[in-house]
Amino acid sequence: MEPDRPAPHPRRKMALGLVAGSALALSCSRETTAPGISPGISPRISPATTPAPQAETPVTAPPSLELGRFAWSHRPLLVFADTPDRPALRRQQVLLADHRPGLDDRDMVVIEIVGVDITLDGRPVAANPRKLRQDHGVPADAPFAVRLLGKDSGVKLRSDGPVTAERLFALIDAMPMRRREMAEPPDRS
Repeated sequence: MEPDRPAPHPRRKMALGLVAGSALALSCSRETTAPGISPGISPRISPATTPAPQAETPVTAPPSLELGRFAWSHRPLLVFADTPDRPALRRQQVLLADHRPGLDDRDMVVIEIVGVDITLDGRPVAANPRKLRQDHGVPADAPFAVRLLGKDSGVKLRSDGPVTAERLFALIDAMPMRRREMAEPPDRS
């Protein structure tokens, strides 16, 4: 029995179709003609049946993560887990799932460091997970941890368990910088 394989990416399927179509077109020569077409004359292929050439999408590495880029603009929430099936990680994801508007309002980004995989707001990024753990005081063998960084890059919250969005929001809303942000009129540009 053949193991289940994931379905090919739509771009890959399109590229394979283009390659097959190009090979077919190249295999037709002037000497090979379809019935009813004079030798030496290439049959005209209808544009409706020939896919337009597509530019290839290069495979690139995910963008790299530098926490320093968030200084004075965002509040990173670092969520560490040793495995993707860690119950505390799943619970943390559920606790934040319906609160994206509140996270955005407080300029928060969620960075998950799960094993060796790292995501920034759900998108893969490249970084050194061991260094991130070391820089934020999370032991290599810790199954789960949360760190909230302020816009000044200082650690504002340390937890070894999931943290509710309400607790995060209350903590942030009590910060002097956040109070100034709330007092300023919204930028309408």
